[in-house]
Amino acid sequence: MSLVPTVFSSTDPGAPQLTGQPGSLAAILDAVLGAGYGTKAGLGWTLAFSSGYKRAYRNVIAEGGTGLYFRLDDSNAQYALASGYHSMTDVDTGADGFSLTANAWGKSITANTTVRSWFIVGNSRSAYIFIQNGYSSGGIPFVGYLVGDYECLNKDYAFNFCIGSSGNATVTGATRSNLLSTGATPATYGQHVAARSYDGGTLGTALNPRSVFSSQAYLGGPGGAAFAYPYPPTGGMMVSRPVLNNGGSLFGLLPGMWIPEHAQILTRFTEYAGLKGLPSDRLLAIESFANNSYSQGLLQLDQAWSY
Repeated sequence: MSLVPTVFSSTDPGAPQLTGQPGSLAAILDAVLGAGYGTKAGLGWTLAFSSGYKRAYRNVIAEGGTGLYFRLDDSNAQYALASGYHSMTDVDTGADGFSLTANAWGKSITANTTVRSWFIVGNSRSAYIFIQNGYSSGGIPFVGYLVGDYECLNKDYAFNFCIGSSGNATVTGATRSNLLSTGATPATYGQHVAARSYDGGTLGTALNPRSVFSSQAYLGGPGGAAFAYPYPPTGGMMVSRPVLNNGGSLFGLLPGMWIPEHAQILTRFTEYAGLKGLPSDRLLAIESFANNSYSQGLLQLDQAWSY
């Protein structure tokens, strides 16, 4: 268990494989969040409940985690359903639920044994999950979701937990996420849902990312006021932390994440080192797909993520 992240990939020796069959994603998360695979230890999350293709996981309270429940229903062949609860008594029964609708994650565009690529980067409190379900649009894009705790401006707040999804009830083809896009229309951009509003009074509020420097619609991607690269004043990359709006107010940040204020300059799932002005010497380029556009970001690999 650690707040320093681990990178997991479908190309690792012994990694479980993602297919268009019930239970394939649950098997991956059982391994990554819990038991591990090959020579890689899991992230230490608790498998609180399990029945058939359904799971309920909790992050690590001893490491500062909120301990809220992430419920996965992987009964469908081509997509899974991702929801959350503040408390649960079994895999089908919970209280104070959120992300209960339009919460599909695309697994595969075909309901068969065709193997699909995936990456997961996470720690004992949060996990970024990237799935390449086979949909083709200017390449074969990955779609990214955050599940678990986000970095919160209020360090006494007890509910800084969120779940991302496609914003659709089912996914058999194109899938999307607003992990790195600023659009707030779930069916078009995907969604991330916070467990509660910043004042604690409302269940399941939208958690929307923003750049602090520019008006990019797709962070690290095309559109908006992305800066020229190299950035003329420095001759290098301009980066910032992606902030999160909750209930119309700035309330948090994507944990361990930086975004380039440029349009699609990174090579996905490639490590970058020695970037000026960053506290990390190892960063992994990631991508997420929304509304036919690619967004990009950088995840710190060599330091604990802050919360």
